[in-house]
Amino acid sequence: MALFSRGSKTTGTGNDDKVAEEPTTDSPATEGTDAVAAETAAVEDGARAEESAPEAAPAEAENVPQVGISTTSYGGFGADTTAQAAPPAAPAPTGEPPAPEETIPGLPDNVVLRGTLAALNENPEPHDILGVARQLLQGNVYLRVKGNAQELMNAGEALPLAIATREEGQFVMLYSSGAALAAAVQADGDTETSAMGQPGAAVLQYVLQGEFAGVMVDHASAPAAVVLPRALIERMVSEWDPQCTLKKLVSGQRTDETAAQVAEALTTAPLWIAVNRASEDDDWGVAESRTDAGERILPLFSHPLEVVALGRNDRPMPFSPAQLGQALRGDEGIDGVVIDPVGPWLRLERDQLSAVMALPEPEAAQQIEEEPADAAAEAPGDAD
Repeated sequence: MALFSRGSKTTGTGNDDKVAEEPTTDSPATEGTDAVAAETAAVEDGARAEESAPEAAPAEAENVPQVGISTTSYGGFGADTTAQAAPPAAPAPTGEPPAPEETIPGLPDNVVLRGTLAALNENPEPHDILGVARQLLQGNVYLRVKGNAQELMNAGEALPLAIATREEGQFVMLYSSGAALAAAVQADGDTETSAMGQPGAAVLQYVLQGEFAGVMVDHASAPAAVVLPRALIERMVSEWDPQCTLKKLVSGQRTDETAAQVAEALTTAPLWIAVNRASEDDDWGVAESRTDAGERILPLFSHPLEVVALGRNDRPMPFSPAQLGQALRGDEGIDGVVIDPVGPWLRLERDQLSAVMALPEPEAAQQIEEEPADAAAEAPGDAD
């Protein structure tokens, strides 16, 4: 068995500049990954918000997700929040997620999503935008509701969400932080609204249940707002773990039990690895990290977008827990794994992966081969 044949090697969390641009017919990624790749054009066409603030209108929402409701009045936001309207700069990528913060008292920020947005320039590349998309799979975001959301809910009435209307259709407006909400209120002057906190993954599912064209994230914030079209969201959802188990654990606040919880999740959660080859004449190889001490670390990914976020030419390939166990048993030189190395990330040592190594052998169709199976797929690419 040759899990590591030839291929690019990642070093820590550093990023290169380009990802693959032209689809090929011999990518080792599967049809599901091809679905993500198919939305590159949609990202290029629709993922940047227009410079002017979009026209907002209420959307009747009978079935808004009801998890983790948090309601706060916007009274007074439009008059005295200039100093708070710009979110802090993005934190440096580290393994540990950033500490909880509130740029507006009472509204906990989605610090990771907020930081990813703040790191964009005025004309983000498609893989930068997909980096924003991956962060919607963890933590909460805010929705704007016309009127008092709590009173409307108590009365059993539908919640009129603020939406943006563009040529493509109606987009649900999402916000990463209290500061982004304040900037939106300042931009349109509508203080008779309230905020409702919801898990980002639940909001994406809600968007797909309706006729919305996608989501618009932090539309009034600098330096760049982001639009994620419906087609991309559909591909994201088709590839994810509905519970987003690994993403939540790695991006959430750490406890003494986090490492053990991640190790246990690796026995059941969907996984991906990054594969590459130096040229069309070379064998496919799995991307591998090396520490300064020479330790070999296998990068694992909770979603194909995590591979794309590397900003490299690597391709995502599904990798089952059973395959991971087979790889660890067959190659004692693998010293550990790192989950979602773009960050926040978590490293587990080999001796923490005993439950994975105890898994039975994978099905014959999943056996690790010298060269992955071909499929017409590729990760999304940079804009021209």
